[in-house]
Amino acid sequence: MTTKVETPVRTQRPYLTAVLSAFIGAIVVGVWGLVLYQSVFVHMVWEDEAFNLTVVRNMAEGLGYTSDGVLSGNELAPFDVRISTGPVVLLPAALLGGIGVDLVLAARIVVALYAVLLAMGLYVLGARLHRSGEAERQPGISWVGLLAALTPLTFNTWLTISPIQGPADVLGEFPAAALLVWALIWLDRKPWLAGLLVGLAIQAKFISVLALPAFAVGVLLQGPVKLRERSGRLFKAAVFVALPSFVYEAWVFISLGWWRFRYEHLRDFGSFLLHGYDYGSSPLNKLATFFQAWFLPEILAIALPFLVMGVCVWLWIRRGRRLGSRTVTLLVAALAWLTYVGWWVSSTSTPVWVRHPAIGVIAFTPVLVAGACTLLSEEAGRGKLRYVSRVTLASLLLGLVVQVSGYVDGQLAPGYSLDTQRAEAVELSTTDESVAVPWGLTVSMGVLTGAHVVNLDGPDETWRGLDRILPAGGCIDPIRMTANFVRCSAL
Repeated sequence: MTTKVETPVRTQRPYLTAVLSAFIGAIVVGVWGLVLYQSVFVHMVWEDEAFNLTVVRNMAEGLGYTSDGVLSGNELAPFDVRISTGPVVLLPAALLGGIGVDLVLAARIVVALYAVLLAMGLYVLGARLHRSGEAERQPGISWVGLLAALTPLTFNTWLTISPIQGPADVLGEFPAAALLVWALIWLDRKPWLAGLLVGLAIQAKFISVLALPAFAVGVLLQGPVKLRERSGRLFKAAVFVALPSFVYEAWVFISLGWWRFRYEHLRDFGSFLLHGYDYGSSPLNKLATFFQAWFLPEILAIALPFLVMGVCVWLWIRRGRRLGSRTVTLLVAALAWLTYVGWWVSSTSTPVWVRHPAIGVIAFTPVLVAGACTLLSEEAGRGKLRYVSRVTLASLLLGLVVQVSGYVDGQLAPGYSLDTQRAEAVELSTTDESVAVPWGLTVSMGVLTGAHVVNLDGPDETWRGLDRILPAGGCIDPIRMTANFVRCSAL
């Protein structure tokens, strides 16, 4: 009788793993906390933020959903189509402003909360991708989820003019990305809820509509059901996608009436959508700029997105092309990522601003990175591919660490802080209800003084008789002067 000798099984060390995971998790939370603190309390208010803040202030003061009309006639502009950041962001900010919270902090706190939702959603997605495979079935902190949560901080959103200084800027990109990520989380279980979240993302930033084709594909592919049932689910999701926009447009219609709704609002929206910018650039310039917008050597930045998507596709084919939940999630993320980047690169009417494709990059790059890391880690112990898998995985992780450190360095060194801005605004303030300013940081200064702002580039009759805030040296005989600006008497 032979005795069966059992092969020793290498035991895991749950205590050590838990401590290490908790340490890494603390780093992720600390990095996000530091970046958000800088973004809310330290970074200056730049002109696009200030323009959006005029809606927040006017709502809080009972003037309705209006901007100061700096880009549309220099009069209070209801439902200004040039305010591309939507009510999903600005209404909660106005609510905080209405109860007495400082104007800038009210808006930035709302956007910061969306950024927290983004990080949490990416962790959930990354952990789900990781635990749906063979790599990790025990409970605990998922390292893939932590990597996904950090990845948005790898994109240099302030590389070009019209930047995103940080995730709490009073802009719609980070809130829209957060809503799209949570839509992806609910896509397989509750397509209607995913549709509602995509609809809310559109009302945070209209360019979120570019994600619709990818999500439609995801709804059609999810679940072992008949085509008619899939089509029914798609229709139901589409209804919920349209719901937030329907509510908003109904509000506009009731507020403006039929004539102004038809001949002002819809006409202006169509014109802005089709001709919002009158200059563009070649696809090659945009591609070069896009690949520079990462905290990596350019050659690695060029290779990384294609490597990540290539790994996902190759391993999907290797695994038998099963359309499971994880596969559909990665497919939707890849299609959406390609849609955003492809649209921006091929568009002839948009400038070379990396902010334009930022929603797709911020929301879906982390999902692809999480999928690639999960699939590579599963392959790491299999046959001859294990060495290639481990080297590739280690390179991805190292690249992520380098990128995040670059983002944090940039956040910690603002050239001009909010406190400095506020101090200069106090020096320039008067009791005047309105001031005239040229487009630029002077718009921010005008808003911070508490006055309504009028654009000096507009018709003369709209700004004649108003004091002007100009860059230093802008007039011979200033009324008040700071290090960077002057207040000049009316003409």
